[in-house]
Amino acid sequence: MTTSSDPHVPIRTCVGCRRRASRSDLRRVVLDDAGRPVESSTAPGRGAWVCGAVCIAAGIRNGGFERAWRRRVAADVLAGWGEGAHDDDEAKGLT
Repeated sequence: MTTSSDPHVPIRTCVGCRRRASRSDLRRVVLDDAGRPVESSTAPGRGAWVCGAVCIAAGIRNGGFERAWRRRVAADVLAGWGEGAHDDDEAKGLT
C-alpha cells in the first residue's frame, strides 16, 4: 500500500478558461429548483466551477455552464445572472 503525507486535494476545471485548480480556488454554481444559477458550495445537483467574472462571461459564451449542468438554460437567465455576479465581484475586488 502506498501512502503519502500530502492530503488529497480535489481538482476542478473552470468552465470559462478551462484552468484546473483546487476547489478552494474556484466558485461552484448550481441550478436551483426554478432553473436559476446560484453560487453554492453545498447545494445538491451538478455543479459548474468558475474562477471569476471574466470566466463567467466566457462560460456563458462557450456553453461551458450548459455542458457542466447537462441541460440547456435560457440565454437571458444566464446573461442576467452573469451581470449580477460580475457586479458582486467588482464590489469584492475580485475582477
